[in-house]
Formats: sequence, C-alpha cells, structure tokens
Amino acid sequence: MKNRERCWELLARKWSNEATEAELQELQQLCRSFPELSYTDELLGSIRQVNKKDTTEAAVAAFMQQVAKDQEELEAEEEEPESITPAASRITWRIGVKWMAAAVVAGMILMGGIRLFTNTAGDNRRNEIVTRNGSRTSIELPDGSTVKLNGGSKLVYEDGFGKSDRVVFLEGEAFFDVKADPAHPFIVNTGKLSVKVLGTAFNVNTYDDAVETVLIKGKIEVQLKNQEESRIVLKPLEKLTVSGNKYKAENKDEPTDSHVPKEIKYQVSTISRNEEINDFSETAWLNNKLAFKDETFASLKTRLERWYNVHIEIAGEQLKNEELTGVFQNENIMQALEALKVIAPFKYHQSNDTIFIQPK
Repeated sequence: MKNRERCWELLARKWSNEATEAELQELQQLCRSFPELSYTDELLGSIRQVNKKDTTEAAVAAFMQQVAKDQEELEAEEEEPESITPAASRITWRIGVKWMAAAVVAGMILMGGIRLFTNTAGDNRRNEIVTRNGSRTSIELPDGSTVKLNGGSKLVYEDGFGKSDRVVFLEGEAFFDVKADPAHPFIVNTGKLSVKVLGTAFNVNTYDDAVETVLIKGKIEVQLKNQEESRIVLKPLEKLTVSGNKYKAENKDEPTDSHVPKEIKYQVSTISRNEEINDFSETAWLNNKLAFKDETFASLKTRLERWYNVHIEIAGEQLKNEELTGVFQNENIMQALEALKVIAPFKYHQSNDTIFIQPK
C-alpha cells in the first residue's frame, strides 16, 4: 500500500516538473509493480501533447476527455462475449484510474502552484485562477485572450465572460494579451483603477500600495476608482503609477484590501529597455527574470519572497535601506543571496521556512 501511495506521489511530482532524476528512476521501478499506474502515467502525458499553449484548464479538460474515451472503448469491449471477463477486469481498475488520475491532476495543479475553482454566489458563477508565491502560469480566457499570472496573484471572471461583457478582477500581477473585439471592451478591475481596452498587450501590477499599469502595444484607457472624471489614456511604452490609500470594493466578492480613498494620485512616465538584461524591467518576469535597479533591500525582500516562495527577515535599518541592482533568472534563493552579498555584505542563516539576514 505504501509503495502504491508513493507511486501516486511521484506521478504528481513528475507531471508538475518537480521530480528529481532519482525520483523519476524510483517511479520507473515502482510502475513495474503497478501496471495500471503506468497506464495513468501515459495518460498524464497527453496533457502535454493535446495543448501546446500551456493553458492548464484546457489541458486538464482534454486529459479527462481522453480518459473518458478510453473508458468508452473498454465498455464497448465488454459487450463482446469472448472478452467479458478480461474487459470487465480492466474496466474496474481503469474506472478507478479515472478518478485517481483526476486526483493526480488536482495534485499536479496544486504542486505547480495553481488553483482552479468555481465560486457560486447567487446566480453568478465566478471562476478563480490563483498562483502561489514562486510560481507563474499562462491561461487562455474564453474569448481567446491570454493572461500570464505572476506568483501570488489571483484572476477572477464570471461564467458568462465574453458573451455580454469581458470583465476580470485582478489581485497581484498579470500580463494581458487581449483579443480584439470592439463590441465587447475588455475591462480589468483592480483595487485602485479599471483598465479598459479593445485589443492590446499590457501589464498590471497591484502587489504594492502603488499600482502600476504598463502598455506594451495598442491603446488603453484607465479610470481611477471613486474618481469618474479621472480617465488616463496610455500610449505604447508608457507606465501609469497610481498611489494613495488602498481601496476596498463595495462588492464583497471582488478583491479587497482596505478602504475607498478620497483622493488618488497618479503619474505617467515612459519605460525604456534595460540594456543590461535586454528587456523591460517591468515585464522581465514574463521571461523568468527578476530584475531590479536601485531598489532598497527592504523592497527587494518582498519580491524575493514572492519569487522564491520563502520568508525573509532583515535586521538593521541600514541594511534594509541598501540600494541594489541586478537580475536573477536561473538562480535559486541561496545563489541569489550569495550574489547579493557581493553588493551589500551581510550574513544569513535559514531556520525552517525563514531566512534571517543581518549585517556582517
């Protein structure tokens, strides 16, 4: 029994890309003892084959459709007299595989840092996609628009999305590539502002008190919350930074964090490519880069926690105010800290899930 449970665990780790080489070899050995799990392993591989766009919802649906198809074929076999016994036997364990495979898919999604679920409130069904810290994902909305969610983010939209309107609610950070549909403007609601577009590509960052909207191509109109007269139109490579008191949505189902402000301040600036990383710092995360320039250690700490899914404590105001510049792409958290020590000498140690940093 323990070997079977271990096999399911390794399957989940394999298909969430978290299994080590040793674990993959262990899985291969265990599957020899459980042929039905080898079959499940093959079916899980269909997720990668059916959908090349890395849209998790569509891939999972396609996978379960394949499982259902296989089950129908087996049930058809069962109708043949000469194969009743073996077919029935296979159906028994493959029906079990169907539901166990669903559990593995759910585990795979969770281990990969993604949660997909539907929340029903009254007559409205709300779909939520949530990424944990340290993970990023790409999804395709029902209208064909694509969204890339950074770690620690949540995207919410209703079941009727794309039919009468295209409205989403965002917490965290996301990059939108919106499919053109003049009859149905695409609207992104956040704590401080709403972004209205017809067809464009832009990034919205709501992590901190200052909300940033960066336009890469196309044209967007931004309306500040509680200030209907404040409409800002952005041109490509412009960034809108909105600051002020945080906003609490009147609808309890919308993302909330504080209270409706009396006044919100904003600034429009132009972004430029960071030659050191050959990318825009504001959207470098799309290419798996954590870029920072003249950023205080205290501010970078929050980004490191979100990027690596760790908790960090920094001692000393001078160290917290140290300004840092750099970029991390393939480094793990320990390699990142070793690189930062060259800029700002410090020492650190880890206790459980927390990394403690103090002046050297």
